[in-house]
Amino acid sequence: MFLEDSVLQVILFYKNILFIMKKLFLCLLMLPLLLYSCSNDDEITSPSDDNRFNMSISWNGKQYTVPCSLDKNGNLQYWNEEFKNVYNNEIAQYEDSLVTYATGDSSISYYPSVNAMMKDLGLRFLDQRVVKSEEDKAGTRVASNTIAGNVYMWSGTDFNGSQLNHRTFYTSSYWCARLSHLQYNDMARSVRVVSNIPHDDYVYVNYSDVVTKYNEGSYFEDPPTGSTKYATNDLRVVFIAYEDTRYRGKVLCMIPENTNYKEYAKLSTIGWDKMISSVVMRIAVKDLYQDRIK
Repeated sequence: MFLEDSVLQVILFYKNILFIMKKLFLCLLMLPLLLYSCSNDDEITSPSDDNRFNMSISWNGKQYTVPCSLDKNGNLQYWNEEFKNVYNNEIAQYEDSLVTYATGDSSISYYPSVNAMMKDLGLRFLDQRVVKSEEDKAGTRVASNTIAGNVYMWSGTDFNGSQLNHRTFYTSSYWCARLSHLQYNDMARSVRVVSNIPHDDYVYVNYSDVVTKYNEGSYFEDPPTGSTKYATNDLRVVFIAYEDTRYRGKVLCMIPENTNYKEYAKLSTIGWDKMISSVVMRIAVKDLYQDRIK
């Protein structure tokens, strides 16, 4: 009896071994198929060359040439390992309020804050009187008819669709905390920022809400009293857009050269398609204690 039990145990043992070997053999047969499937998944995740575009991205004083694509939510994806490591290790900590300074069609700079950007560019904001649209609705009462700059936003790419216009004056900045009150929340797909500030001129600004263009010797024998003189070459129009209402979230900034404009026919190319929820238009002046302006 003992011998029969031993024989049965040996037979069962070898049967189990054979069963395990069959399983291993099947797994080995399936392995190439699994690898092929993973390879296909990688191809889906990684876009083709036709869907990639090169961006010049600056961060912390260093410039990177980065192949980029857009994910399904319109966010930029980076296909440069060096920059991806920099983003994950340094930039990502500021992601919720990261500033994108748009400098060209395929060129942006990242900053941790608007203040850091302004310092790097050698600019500071003028102490303009803040003028908001009533209850953040359309229309704003301004103190002067001297328009320093405009921003135009379109609901379609290539400057098509419904248009929204904001403007800033020498003495008053413009703030709109909720574009939803203008039926324009997360609608902008193309944008143009225009500077009307002239070259080689002077502006005398006083804060009793009077602004006067002044060419020396042309209009007044003496400058107006109680005012500050600014060389227009040192002034810039600054457009700031926020991802969320009430000036929160990620930030997009555009600063055109005087008597010129900066535009994006497709905000998607810098990862800002249909993202703008609140905006600010201000005037900045070159910081006399710094020597740089871009």
